[in-house]
Amino acid sequence: MVKSLYISMSLLLFALSYIFFHLKRKVDTLEQTLLEHQTLVDMSSAILLRWHNDSASSIYYASKNIFKLTGATKKELEEKAVSFSHCIYKDDIARVSDDIKNAIEKKLLAFTHPPYRIVTKTASIKWVQNHTLLLRDTNYNVVSFVGYLTDITKLKNSELRLKHLSQTDQLTKVHNRMYIDALLQKQYYYFRRNSQECSIILIDLDHFKSVNDKYGHIQGDIVLVELAQLVKESLREGDHFARWGGEEFMIVLPHTSIDLGIIIANKLRKIIAEHEFSIVVHQSASFGVASFTQDMSIKETLDAADKALYSSKAKGRNYVT
Repeated sequence: MVKSLYISMSLLLFALSYIFFHLKRKVDTLEQTLLEHQTLVDMSSAILLRWHNDSASSIYYASKNIFKLTGATKKELEEKAVSFSHCIYKDDIARVSDDIKNAIEKKLLAFTHPPYRIVTKTASIKWVQNHTLLLRDTNYNVVSFVGYLTDITKLKNSELRLKHLSQTDQLTKVHNRMYIDALLQKQYYYFRRNSQECSIILIDLDHFKSVNDKYGHIQGDIVLVELAQLVKESLREGDHFARWGGEEFMIVLPHTSIDLGIIIANKLRKIIAEHEFSIVVHQSASFGVASFTQDMSIKETLDAADKALYSSKAKGRNYVT
């Protein structure tokens, strides 16, 4: 009986040893795989973050190259000396928070944030692309997140530069017709949906052909640049100013009635007429003002402003209609 018990114990010890050996091999293999994955992440330009679903978005894992992105060390983030949520640019925090909230409500497994900005430890601004995985418990509550962040600052800055160039008149450096066409579509949508008033002002320099004929086109360009800067400096914050074409300019005035649009146009007419230009000394302009109405399309509104402008010309120029 003792011998039988001894054999049983030996077999049990052997079985346990075998199981322990294979478990250790699996753990070692898993640790090696994790180490390899972590090394690959650390070698790449991407950043891996894991943070709790709490009010502070406290981080408990950050890959080493987080320092390149934020200026904060892995240790600072993991020891909560720095919170990643506090690194997000103030104008983007609400949008990033809403993205996460919507993903939780829709029970998504993962989602991608539209690019957003972060502020580094040295107060510089960077753009990131963030792919986020939502980790849930057995009750399907989100307990934490894993974020895979890529620094896209160079790409985004190039995109913004190209966008700026595509929307800017290269002579006067104010907005161009492409920009103003898109803006009119947006403002007309706001008007139709929310009855948000919007007026437009067309400006045309008086006798400008004579300026080009007398002084030459290069000097005429200087007059256009000077006038554009003068008008731009005289507008309210939130008004949009663009070169419409040739010597014509347009101003889009959101939240502005036709009556207020006329007052603004008269103010600008007076500023231009009294200004001493470097080439022609005195230069006047004619104005046409129109406002969105329920029975008029964008084209019809532009036509109304154009007719008002030519009425000003017919009335002797340097006039607002």
